[in-house]
Amino acid sequence: MQEEGQAIIAQGATPNRLRAVLYEIDFALLVEHVSQEKWAACEQQIAAAAQAVRAAGADFLVVTSNTGATLAGRAREETTLPLLDIVSITVAELKAATCRCAGLMSTGRTDRSGVYHRAAAAAGINIVSPPPELAEAIQEIIVKELIHGRVSASGLATVSAVAAYFASKGVDSLVLGCTDMTHLAIN
Repeated sequence: MQEEGQAIIAQGATPNRLRAVLYEIDFALLVEHVSQEKWAACEQQIAAAAQAVRAAGADFLVVTSNTGATLAGRAREETTLPLLDIVSITVAELKAATCRCAGLMSTGRTDRSGVYHRAAAAAGINIVSPPPELAEAIQEIIVKELIHGRVSASGLATVSAVAAYFASKGVDSLVLGCTDMTHLAIN
């Protein structure tokens, strides 16, 4: 694995394959900053990554993390590169599936930032946040289990309870607004 600060450029083998520039951030440091709510430090880390891929020849940025998408404003401003983020793709998929009201299971940062709420509202979709006690339970599962690749029976039960809460509120879809929630699919 390369160290943070080094962009990897993968050349396409054929004319039909895009050249990719990959930059891996220090995830443990990002998690530490997020846990301590050091948002400026998070934004700086993401902006530094964006500047590195721009210097390596990238034409646009892709942010594949929900919390990262909430912290990409500085990267967007400093590089002026177009940003393809997970939020816009998710909302486009909700719209394509004719969803009208989605429940959001995410980190507290993602929920409080309102990125899903604003993007969905622009597409005519309502986003419902869980009540504080359920939001806190989801945050705890993400931080204590999922980002470490672990899923417990109690974590699955909590996620099921949150899904049941959303169903009782009439939502027609769920947004798993944390990429680490993919660990739930294999359990």
